[in-house]
Amino acid sequence: MDGKGTGRATAKTALHTEITDAASVGRQVVLSRKPHPMKLCGRLFDPQAFEAHIRETLDIARDKFVELIFRDTCTPDGSMRDRVTEACRIVRRLIGRGG
Repeated sequence: MDGKGTGRATAKTALHTEITDAASVGRQVVLSRKPHPMKLCGRLFDPQAFEAHIRETLDIARDKFVELIFRDTCTPDGSMRDRVTEACRIVRRLIGRGG
């Protein structure tokens, strides 16, 4: 725990260790990461929090191949379509492919 009962520091350390260990094999593998579903499917969508969450993975992985997996975590409706569109823009911008 991070001393505040949120588990944030532990989760970040675990993520860093997991990606660093996998990345040690070089670019011969693809690091597969499933971002926290509530960053996209929570009651409210916060684009800045979503971006920070994705950026954390990309910063740790650096120049390794990373696959981001977004699974069916909720039924898409009108608002989800807008969220997914914005999330795709954010990810594309972060990886340098537009957005």
